[in-house]
Amino acid sequence: LKLAQTTSRAHPAITSAQILHQPLTADSLRSAFLARFAMMRCFIPLLFVLAAQEATLGLAGAVAPFAPSHGPGHEVEGPIVLPLSRKVVEFGHEGNATNSAIRSFYVGNILVGDIEHPQELQVSFETGSGLVVLDSTRCTSPACLRHRRYAPSAEEGAVDVLADGSPAPVGNLGDEATIGIDTSDMEPGKVTGDFVRDHVCLAMERSKGGRAAACATVALLAATNMSQTPFSDLPFDGIVGLGMEGLSVSETFNFNGRLMKSSPKIEPRFALFVPPAWATGEASARAELTFGGVSEARLASPLAWVPVERPEEGYWQVRIQAVRIGGKPAELCAQGCLGILDSGSSRLAVPAEALPSLEEALGVATPHGSFLGVGDCSAAEGQDLEIVLDDHTTLTLSVKDYVAREGARCAPLLHPWTEAERKAAGQRSDMGKQVRAGGFSFGTIGLGEPLLRKYYTAYDWKEKKVGFGLATKPPAEEPTSDAEGQEEFILMQQCRSDTCFKK
Repeated sequence: LKLAQTTSRAHPAITSAQILHQPLTADSLRSAFLARFAMMRCFIPLLFVLAAQEATLGLAGAVAPFAPSHGPGHEVEGPIVLPLSRKVVEFGHEGNATNSAIRSFYVGNILVGDIEHPQELQVSFETGSGLVVLDSTRCTSPACLRHRRYAPSAEEGAVDVLADGSPAPVGNLGDEATIGIDTSDMEPGKVTGDFVRDHVCLAMERSKGGRAAACATVALLAATNMSQTPFSDLPFDGIVGLGMEGLSVSETFNFNGRLMKSSPKIEPRFALFVPPAWATGEASARAELTFGGVSEARLASPLAWVPVERPEEGYWQVRIQAVRIGGKPAELCAQGCLGILDSGSSRLAVPAEALPSLEEALGVATPHGSFLGVGDCSAAEGQDLEIVLDDHTTLTLSVKDYVAREGARCAPLLHPWTEAERKAAGQRSDMGKQVRAGGFSFGTIGLGEPLLRKYYTAYDWKEKKVGFGLATKPPAEEPTSDAEGQEEFILMQQCRSDTCFKK
């Protein structure tokens, strides 16, 4: 996330009477989508979105059974687990199956607003961001109307705030910001929104058959405008950043920090489990976030801890001593590299200048098969990729871990990070003045889904360190609910410039 601009202003706020919050039901959601369907004349995309929302969320009524374990003044004890669903978007040229790629999102439920009448949204949890960004009823752009929207209400506890987290003058909106979304494997976009403080709760498992919530009062960005690309196609209603404070506007905006303060009895760490690659047949296994500890049942080996480099920058980044391909050192990290843990990326991001030589060294050979002449990519041949963190910790990816079908070939899941993208990452401006230069060096690698599917990762907020351990294979009988732990393929069509894509 790139905070492009923060603007102070003083004009009347939208009153709570103008922002109505109604319980979400399957019928009300269907009616709302059909109304927007008629207005926007986006027939094919919205039909797919409507079907996807109902199938994935399992909306049979209002918010799923929820017993608040605590609100302000109460404490929750952990560890507690948040189930995540994997949503898969296939990108490809219309009518051309030989040129396609897959993008994954790991989505979970949050409850926003009044504890007794919460608004339930689906969000992407991203370790490479430090902000909470939600689609809101203050936004009427087409991209916003594709999703469920957060309705900030003063009567239910929402407060318009300034960039430092303090309340805006009575009758005025808070500060406004424009955020640039520059993930390593998705087209960039922008969100403009108002700073609002509200209750954000994680709908977590606490006991069989019920849910409870760990809550924090956090400042967030309530969208007032979203660019059509990429937000109209994203299968979630917002983003919850899990980065450290350096990536947030101020302390009040950092979700992890606020959660730890409101729940001091849970350990200051969280952990991420991502199931094995879908090609292995484990598509139905759910991903999960554990707050307040780690899930030993998800570990096939002990955690190896390494320190976070330059934690003041806010990234969960680690020092890489070397990268080896087939046992031979890669020139890319001859002088060492930095690796940024990025749960929002479906690929390993590498400098664009180094991509050709890396692909050549990996030497992936596509097996022959019946589909477009391409066989099972899990049987592709290629060199092992080793990421050496220190003398005791080496992360090893075999070819089946880092390869996937892309059109008519099995290709390494590498994203070329251009010089312009690396330079823009993390920049921040306030009232038009740059307050954070941002930028990544040439030797920076984004450690996304290919690594996270192989290794269980833990993030220690207090001691500023990251743990890596081999992830277990989920049991075949692991239960999943209608709304959680499912893999959903979303096919949509969108035209950009003179090219159409299916999504």
